[in-house]
Amino acid sequence: MGVVNTATKRGPGPVAVMRRRLATGAVLEVAQTADARRRLRLESAARSWAEHRGIPVPRVLESDPQGRWLVSEWIDAGRPAGDSYVDAAVAVAARLAAQPELPAGTGGASRWRAPRRSTLERGLRVVAGGVPPRLWIGARRQAWACDGPRVVSHGDFHPGNVLATTGGVAVVDWEFMSLAPRHSDLLRLWTVLPEPTDRDRLLGLLIDG
Repeated sequence: MGVVNTATKRGPGPVAVMRRRLATGAVLEVAQTADARRRLRLESAARSWAEHRGIPVPRVLESDPQGRWLVSEWIDAGRPAGDSYVDAAVAVAARLAAQPELPAGTGGASRWRAPRRSTLERGLRVVAGGVPPRLWIGARRQAWACDGPRVVSHGDFHPGNVLATTGGVAVVDWEFMSLAPRHSDLLRLWTVLPEPTDRDRLLGLLIDG
């Protein structure tokens, strides 16, 4: 199997996984650290769990039980935009939230943290938008502390992980699955959709629902 291209996937710390697209239409991920092996074991198990529940994911073709490597279907992702993309993402998030429990071995082992640069950029956008930073931070804390139901959530639901496909979407990078406030995944997606019309559509679907 020939290598078509190579990329690295970074985690909260050092480079975690070397990712190689193979000429056979598959992608090989190789763990470089102990934490990366944990991530690949979790990714393989979570995708199997999701596939059996009708949640679209790239198929795992082969995997090492120790998490040293993972071979899965390559998704030639399209642009994450348009009504069909938004509707498919909403449907996936709803199906995920309807699951009675997390798959075994997930939830709370690791939590997504925005890179420091990203946090600074978001803070600057808040200031530029005229929102007092203290109000913004307080609102985030209050929203997370709401007593509403916690549901099964992907934990990092954005266009880089919710891949646009010809048939809808396929979801990857499941390491941050947890129980979270309802609609957390869709609100995360809403903040980073590239098109304003798509953000409006998603917000409308949330309000109507």
